[in-house]
Amino acid sequence: MSSNPISDIITLVKGKWNKYNTDLKTPTIQMIYDTKRIDLRNGDYILFLNPSYTSTPNAIAGQTKRTDYLISADIRTIISYAHLIKLKVEFERILDYYYKNNTTDWQLILPESYTNFSDRSNGLYRIVFDFKMINISEAR
Repeated sequence: MSSNPISDIITLVKGKWNKYNTDLKTPTIQMIYDTKRIDLRNGDYILFLNPSYTSTPNAIAGQTKRTDYLISADIRTIISYAHLIKLKVEFERILDYYYKNNTTDWQLILPESYTNFSDRSNGLYRIVFDFKMINISEAR
């Protein structure tokens, strides 16, 4: 794994996505910065962005430091609200898997909250899911 949390989470989600939990549909999973145009008629999207991070000494002596990255996953579909919930549940399942089975360079991947931005009148169903990726490393 690299030290870039966005590319790491994209790799993790793509590797564990189970299309059978989302009506045999796998969304396009990418960084929001790499996205020029979104055409939801061609499929669902999960777009990642990294709004902030904090880095603090983990102890008074400062031998290790803790870095918390706040990541947002923007989950979008035009199929239905029920399909959006399936996408959200599958995404939560993946985060929960990595929380229970720490198989990454990240010590913790913690779900924080989500906000529903769905506009049912226009047929756009959207949730922004926030989570933290925590890394504890030696201070330099």
